[in-house]
Order: sequence, then C-alpha cells, then structure tokens
Amino acid sequence: MENSNSRISSMDKRTMISSFLEIAVDQTDVTAMRFLEAKGWNLEEAIKLFYSGHDQNIDEQNLDRSRFGGSLSIDEEFSCSWRTETNTRDNLASLYSPPFALLYHGSFEQAKEAAKGQDRWLLVNVQSKTEFNSHMLNRDTWGNELVAQTITASFIFWQVSDDTEEGRKISTFYKLDSVPTTLVIDPITGQKMRLWRGMIQPESLLEDVLQFMDSSPTDHLHSSLHKRSRESSHASSPKIQDEISEDDEKMKLAQALSMVTLKDIEEEVPKEEKRNYPPLPEEPKGDKSLLCRVGVRLPDGSRAQRNFLRSDPIQLLWSFCAAKCGDEKPFRLIHAIPGDVKDLDYDSLLTFDDSGVPNSMISVAWE
Repeated sequence: MENSNSRISSMDKRTMISSFLEIAVDQTDVTAMRFLEAKGWNLEEAIKLFYSGHDQNIDEQNLDRSRFGGSLSIDEEFSCSWRTETNTRDNLASLYSPPFALLYHGSFEQAKEAAKGQDRWLLVNVQSKTEFNSHMLNRDTWGNELVAQTITASFIFWQVSDDTEEGRKISTFYKLDSVPTTLVIDPITGQKMRLWRGMIQPESLLEDVLQFMDSSPTDHLHSSLHKRSRESSHASSPKIQDEISEDDEKMKLAQALSMVTLKDIEEEVPKEEKRNYPPLPEEPKGDKSLLCRVGVRLPDGSRAQRNFLRSDPIQLLWSFCAAKCGDEKPFRLIHAIPGDVKDLDYDSLLTFDDSGVPNSMISVAWE
C-alpha cells in the first residue's frame, strides 16, 4: 500500500516546514521535520503536538530525508519555493497571527489614554509565543466575527507579548501568574475589573463582557463616588441614620397600603388586550451571509441567542423573547450601543438587516 507521505511533493513539504517555523519560533528545520513526520505531514496536528510537549515517541532516526528531494541545506531552492507559494497557498500560520485589525497600535499608556478619551473599557491580552493557547485565542476567539464586532464597538483592544519590556511591566503590576491572560481595565483608575486565564471560548467571553457594555468607565466612576458618598454620610451621622430608618419604615408601610389599593383598582380596570406576536419559524441555517445572530438578556438575568434571516421582520425578535420569558406581562426591548440606549419599536417595518441589531445583545425589561 502506497505511503500517503510519498504523495506529498518536495515543494509542499518545504512549504509546511516554513509554516511550522513561523509559529514554532526559534526552532530548527530538523525539529519541524520531526513533528510533521510524526503527524503524517498534517501541519495543524504537528503544531498542536509541538506545543503539547509530548515528543517522546518521535524517532528522529526514522526520518526519511530522501522524501525532501535532497538536503535541507539547499537554502536557495527552499527560499525560492517559499516565495512562490506565499501568494497562492492557504498559510496556516496566518490563522494564528494576532488580530491586527482589532488592535490599538501603541504603548500601554497610549492605549489607556485612548480608552479614557473615548470613554471605553481597555481590553488587554498578554500572550506568550511558547503557549499554544495564545495562538488559539488569536484564531478562535479574536478571530470570531461576533467577538470582533463587540470589541470594535465597545472596547480599546491592546495585545502584548510577555517577553517584551511592556509585557513584563504589565505582568508585574497586575500580578499575572500565567499566560495568556486577558484583562478588562478601567482606563480612568487603572483598576483591573475582570481577568481570564488561558483560552476563552467566544461565547463565554461575549457573556462575560456584557456588564461592561451596559455602562462606561465614567458611569462606573460616578456610581462608585456616589456610593462612597452615601456610605460616608451614613457612617458619620448615626442619629440621622436612625431617623431615616424610621422614616423608611413608615414609607414602606404607606407603599404597602397603596399597593393593596392599586391592586384592587387594577382588577377593576380591563387589562390591555395582549399583543399577538407573529409565529416564530424554525431557526434558519445555511449561508452565513444571509443570517445574523442576536442575543437577548432576559429579565431574570439569563441569556439566549438565536439566528434570524437578515431579511426577517424585526417583530420576530418579540416572538422569540415572548417564547423565552412569557408574554403574560408587557415587555420592552432595549438596545444598548456605545454612548446611547434606545427602545426598539415593535411597530416599525424594519428588517433585521436595517434595524442595527444583528450581532448585538438586546435586554428584555418588564413594562
């Protein structure tokens, strides 16, 4: 039976060796050959094996260098074949490259000033060239379309390698004990607001950053100052606090009595006729260019996501939410975007594509 390796051309092997060395930095051609041979010249599997550190069973003596059509020392031929293939092949290394289009290009202090000026949270990713999870983050998380859109809309994103001077400063200042590590930083105070270690799946990241999309660093600062002011006032005025507590108890009693009266009145007044939402079709699949994904945060704090056709009427979003939280009580849908929060209009005739809600998170609130 013909060995599958024999069907791989000499030029293809040289190309894969070069791709391997782009990711596994500071390694030799022999190392690349050893791991590629061990995985039958499957480049991605060879990279994973290299970063796993399990190379005990790889026997260098069994490498058949004749399959390369000669010695690997023929640098000129190797370089020529590499330049020819660069413009035509699907280079695996590009899948693991940093998300340059998303990144802020500058120092940490410059990134922090930019985030402060735009009133956005600073998202920092500290990576290591020797940790495969760093490459996986680049490919699967930062390369995810919805994650990229969320970062572009709500964050300043800065990435650094742990072997650089700035990388070492960040690791020391924020006491990072492993890499890769991802942080949300308040650009006003420099405070660490959230930290993830290792690989983060796109869905988990999107859920975790929702809280930072609901309020800006300035909102958080004002809220903190107001809270401290109230705590300080209460601590310094115990007698006044006692009087306020008595007033609060009276207010609670009055509110309870008013609620009973209000309930009686509501029972006598006919309730508004329940809105009939359009039937929710089966979730569409297929061509991603025709689809959009929308997430909703329900009143109980849980979250749900669904695909819709971009050409679907936006009313189907109400149908989806009603199916998740019930339609016994009227609810409204709130779309939070940087610098603005608005209620969605059920009676609009917009499609999902025209509404601005594709690939965003919508909050459901009781009326």
